[in-house]
This record gives sequence, structure tokens and C-alpha cells, in this order.
Amino acid sequence: MEQRVTFYIDGFNFYYGLRRARHSEPKWSNYYWIDMVKLCGGFLGEGQKLKKLYILQHRH
Repeated sequence: MEQRVTFYIDGFNFYYGLRRARHSEPKWSNYYWIDMVKLCGGFLGEGQKLKKLYILQHRH
């Protein structure tokens, strides 16, 4: 039986973490346009399927 997996990503901290890393290593700016579905897919094991992906953002 297939296991369905849901990911929750803190978009605010993800973005600002990359931004902070970019100051020490400019190549990190390449990851601003990352494919989040593909990223999460890399964490799935055998028999697992991505069900949902939530990217949470901070509201001002």
C-alpha cells in the first residue's frame, strides 16, 4: 500500500535562510527559484507519494 506524505515548509525562513547564506557564498542565490515539489520528492522513500505541499508564509 502506498503511503501518502504531506510537507509543510516555512517559506519565510526558507527564503531568508537562503538570503543570509548568499552573503557568505553567492551561489546560494541560484536556489531562490527552487522547485519545491522536486525538493520534497527527494525526501520520499520507496512506496511513498507526495500528497500535499504547504508553503507557509508570514503575513505583515
